[in-house]
Amino acid sequence: AYPGLDHPGDGDTAVPAREIVEGRFIDMLPDERVVEEVRHLVDDREWRPWMTLTTLIEPVTGGTKVTLRATGVPDTLDAKAHRAALAAMLWRLAMLTE
Repeated sequence: AYPGLDHPGDGDTAVPAREIVEGRFIDMLPDERVVEEVRHLVDDREWRPWMTLTTLIEPVTGGTKVTLRATGVPDTLDAKAHRAALAAMLWRLAMLTE
């Protein structure tokens, strides 16, 4: 997380400003895609299973389209909170690059 770039979520879901995540890069094709495996620490005690996060990057008129795709998302992860967290990631990326 980036201090000062906290995102409020979708209005119904709080998005934590900080969480502990472990990750590793699986594939990277510059200017096209990044594939990572990530997992989250739950309650400071236990790791959730690995999931795959794919970031696709493509040029569009007037800018760049960034698509996040998550697969292998554990059933224990709240879907609404996860969507809000992915939206917050895109928001932070925009704040850092625009």
